[in-house]
Amino acid sequence: MTTTVILGLLVFWVIFHLADTADSDYSVKGLNFTQITTTSATVTWSRPGSTDNVTGFQITYKTASVEMSDAIDDVTVISYDLTNLEHYTTYRTCIYTLLDDGSEVIGDSSCDNFVTKYDPLNYYAIAAIAVVGFIMVVLLFSVIAQSRLEAKERAQKEKINPTKDDKDALVSNDI
Repeated sequence: MTTTVILGLLVFWVIFHLADTADSDYSVKGLNFTQITTTSATVTWSRPGSTDNVTGFQITYKTASVEMSDAIDDVTVISYDLTNLEHYTTYRTCIYTLLDDGSEVIGDSSCDNFVTKYDPLNYYAIAAIAVVGFIMVVLLFSVIAQSRLEAKERAQKEKINPTKDDKDALVSNDI
């Protein structure tokens, strides 16, 4: 009985190991991210150990809320530009090897993370600047309107209470 169990475990290990080795022969390795900006990055990788039966690659890159995917139908390609990314965001990127039987292979080293660069002038900052600018313009127009109102009130007050020079002018016109 013990020999049967040991033999069964040995067979299981060999089958599992061979399946894992086959997958690792087809999986890409060495993901590397370069030219990372606020909205793009380039991912490169090493070709699978075996390209027999390989038809291309499937690249997925996702955030906590969005997943994007692109297919590459050329087995010689070893880099891809990821575009339309959000600034200062972590992306989980995986590269699947596509086989001619329709299956996908992914290995342990076929996925990795990268973070896009921070954009200090993102749209939130621009919106904040626009709001502050709007408030400044409103305050400026308020000050101008207040100044004109005060000038108008002074002019009306002077008409009601003429100065000595104004009285002299009125007296001389009456004569």
